[in-house]
Amino acid sequence: MKRFGMWFSVFLMTAPLFKMYAIASGITMADGILVLFFLGGIFLFFQKKKFRVNRLLLLYACLVLFQFALVSLWNRTDEFLFSDVLFRTLRYTFFLLVLAVLVPNFFQEETAVKTMEAVAVFATVWLLLQKGLLAATGRYLPGYLPGLSLSRPEMAEHAAALFQYDPRPRSIFEEPSHYAFYVLMAMAYLLGKSRLTRRETGMFWFLALGIILSASSTGVIALAALLGIWVFLSGGKKRRRVILSALLLLPFAGMALYRIPAFQVFLERMAKGASSSQHLGAYGVLLTLRQNPFSIFLGNGMIDTTTHGFLPGYCRLYYYYGVVGLVLVGSLLFYLVWYVKKEYRYMGILFLILCVSGTELFGIQIFLIVPFLELSEAVKEPKARPLWNLAEADGGGLWKKKGLY
Repeated sequence: MKRFGMWFSVFLMTAPLFKMYAIASGITMADGILVLFFLGGIFLFFQKKKFRVNRLLLLYACLVLFQFALVSLWNRTDEFLFSDVLFRTLRYTFFLLVLAVLVPNFFQEETAVKTMEAVAVFATVWLLLQKGLLAATGRYLPGYLPGLSLSRPEMAEHAAALFQYDPRPRSIFEEPSHYAFYVLMAMAYLLGKSRLTRRETGMFWFLALGIILSASSTGVIALAALLGIWVFLSGGKKRRRVILSALLLLPFAGMALYRIPAFQVFLERMAKGASSSQHLGAYGVLLTLRQNPFSIFLGNGMIDTTTHGFLPGYCRLYYYYGVVGLVLVGSLLFYLVWYVKKEYRYMGILFLILCVSGTELFGIQIFLIVPFLELSEAVKEPKARPLWNLAEADGGGLWKKKGLY
């Protein structure tokens, strides 16, 4: 079982990489492998005397299915394609079942952290290779394995010709923002440590360099927010001096970055609104939507939102599940972050921030963060302290005390 848990934990941290490859129409390699792990985990349950279930996430999965049934019966709008919405709903419910059933019994935090750090470093090294080769030869080094069917053919087109119009490197991910999300989570974990070794400090700034060179608007903005939150929560004269030194060097770094084509694309995207700043405009779109009372309170189901443009996490949460879903799911997310082990404090806060402009809440990226948050309270300490008690927020056994496991 330990070996199963090890490989399961490794897979969860690498699932976004397997998502790039398709095994059937609409089904990725990550989906197929996850099904195999789920079946294997269910089989191992029969060999265990006791097993745990995260009741909150299990309830969330049931609510998603129940809301789908309600919408199917009473609120099937013109955009509601039954087979399409059913597929999205079942996939998302399956993700929640994996988090509710497999993670509490098989997830190994130490293995997952080591895997995340290794992937983040390798992805950044690959990004630097892409940047170097592009600058030296004008050719783009693809970040996917040849011979496998891609879930998004646009990736092959980008590697062949489209990089001339969008020179931002994607490393081994589908988009620069996906690379940024992954690396930022690894950096957030490092910031949560009481003391960083010299190797970990070097890793942090190496990953920060990768974020900047990726020219991902979401990544650059989130990196600045992460450092600001770290200074605010941690305090300390030495850390403030480090940030002050970084601010003094910022103009010189800006002059150097301005000469990089990919960073110029980032500035143009910010100026034109074709970036995360445009994503924020979706909140204004919601005010112009004409919805019936059912849609406002209970949502429209997991329908295709492309007709309204890009809808980020919280917007999509409201559009899918209405005010009721926004309140319930939002409360669950804040609960997971409110009582959290010190090591994962910044990961949780960063995830809440990224949901403002990204869709990671409904993608396979939830496996990079939710397992850490849901297990952060299932530790040996007898008490859990809230996040605002910054000096002593070490986690605790609140979940057991409240009967959530």
